[in-house]
Amino acid sequence: MEDLINAYNRIRNIHYKIVDVDYSLSNSNRLIDSNGASCTPKHVVLYDVFQKAGFDVRFCVYEFQWFDFKLNFPQHISALLKDFPTDFHTNLEVKIDDKWILIDATWDDALIDAGLPGIKQWDGRKPTINAVYANNVHRFDSMEERAEFLKNNRSKKQDTEKEAQLIYALNTYFEALRN
Repeated sequence: MEDLINAYNRIRNIHYKIVDVDYSLSNSNRLIDSNGASCTPKHVVLYDVFQKAGFDVRFCVYEFQWFDFKLNFPQHISALLKDFPTDFHTNLEVKIDDKWILIDATWDDALIDAGLPGIKQWDGRKPTINAVYANNVHRFDSMEERAEFLKNNRSKKQDTEKEAQLIYALNTYFEALRN
């Protein structure tokens, strides 16, 4: 179990950074190695680690609103967030001692210190804290099921230029919180 705890703690402390790539295991590992990954690649890598250790694992996707965080977003980010009221967050549930427990390695230490929900050290038995204030949860046994759900449920009308502006603004804001 110590190896799993160490893997969780190492991956959780990778700087959170929103990226929009193919979330295959190889791409997710590259993002982890670059010290910048969002919730999905972090949990794709952890899914693989837990599965290889013989645990039952499933992906969870939560619908959430960025405004639910108690962060003092700059006005330009607040304005962009109005165009994207709902977003999706990925973490895991792992069966440990015959119980499904939440595993969420999203926020790094500095972002937890800034007020985002999370724990800095996982004990290997108890659930962690969900990184978002969730409205709905959807569970999937594979990355493919998760990807299909998101493909069918993301807004088809999203303005990709505004979304790119929002991602850049959030990443810049999170980096400023670290300093």
